[in-house]
Amino acid sequence: MTSTSQGTGTPLLPPPPANAPVRTGRGATGRTFIVGALAGALIGMAGVLVGKAVAGEWIATRIALAPEGMGPRWAIALAAMFGAVLVHELGHIVGGLSQGFRFMLLVVGPFKLSRKDEQAPIRLGLNTSLELAGGIAACIPQGEHALVQRTKWMVLGGPLASVALALVCMVLLALSAPASWSALVLMLGAVSGALAVVTIIPMRNGNFVTDGKRFLQLHREGPEARRDAAQLAITVKLQSGARVDDMPREQIASLLEPSDGSIMEFLGRTTAYTWLLAQGQVREARVQLDRAVALGSGLPLNLSAFIAAEEAWVLAWFDRNADAARARIAPHEKVIRAVLTPHEQIRLDAAIAMASGDRNGARSKVNAALDVLRAQSSPSGSTLWTKDRLQEMQAVLSTAQGRAERSDLHDQGFQVP
Repeated sequence: MTSTSQGTGTPLLPPPPANAPVRTGRGATGRTFIVGALAGALIGMAGVLVGKAVAGEWIATRIALAPEGMGPRWAIALAAMFGAVLVHELGHIVGGLSQGFRFMLLVVGPFKLSRKDEQAPIRLGLNTSLELAGGIAACIPQGEHALVQRTKWMVLGGPLASVALALVCMVLLALSAPASWSALVLMLGAVSGALAVVTIIPMRNGNFVTDGKRFLQLHREGPEARRDAAQLAITVKLQSGARVDDMPREQIASLLEPSDGSIMEFLGRTTAYTWLLAQGQVREARVQLDRAVALGSGLPLNLSAFIAAEEAWVLAWFDRNADAARARIAPHEKVIRAVLTPHEQIRLDAAIAMASGDRNGARSKVNAALDVLRAQSSPSGSTLWTKDRLQEMQAVLSTAQGRAERSDLHDQGFQVP
């Protein structure tokens, strides 16, 4: 553990700039999803119209065999859009797997495939987040070699898969006679081609960036690429069981630039918070947490719920404010129960119990969680961080040490019972 700076006036990590942007990602993402869907549909229709002008009879004969009526034709359009997005996101996953990454998440429309951690099984579920309905895929790397170059292939996998699907559809139509399924294949190819164009254009989507913009960031090897590489390297280490507090300060600091309001800054601030708290730097940790909370308000619900739960734990444990903690998690309670691991949930519940005056209940919860964690044979670094926090809570909750620990908190300026 590095030396602390509590009370010295010299922060271990730079605080966020006062004018750092906070993007309204959730609303922007929802709007962009709608605009993107309309843009994709318009580009697809334009492609069909251009194709019809160039090869009118060839296109017309295939459209003419489609089922008549608005219902069937809307079904064809939705099926084409779903299929195009699915193939695009699978392209990202295949690109990641080809570079030694491990699958973690796939969301397309109402469906979700995910695992909570690297050892957990893949589970099929329903996606309840509009922000993610437009499709998202996530993989984590195995090994720290050439992280930027390997990530570039994962990013490119989506657009390349979309281009490939569009070409396959066109070849299939060219080699087959008109049939009842021709209109679906034609629309699938048109939407997939449009999706390739839209995602390869470098632009920002709320807290996210398009594949094209992220690829350019990685290719230019600027601060965004250094931040990505540092975050990926830390993720690899945590998955292998390294502790976040053993990460070099310089590597943690590289997570904090640039302050661009992106999801990558959110992840960097969150990691910096955990690192500082492990160093005993409570005040600095809260500065980073506050920035992550501000960014989280515009992120998909699972991330905003996660950071809300962490802020609630801080309010309950350090400020001893149970009411504020409950109010913080109330809007996200269902999502929090879904995204937190059992021992993270117990850590939060124990802090709120302690802040409410239920010392015995809090102690019982902490002891139960630690019994489970001690039985794990190869815990991740994130699990070890939670275990360390639970052990700190256990020390405070013990009768012999409680007074000294509460005195330390009081000296740091926090409200304690």
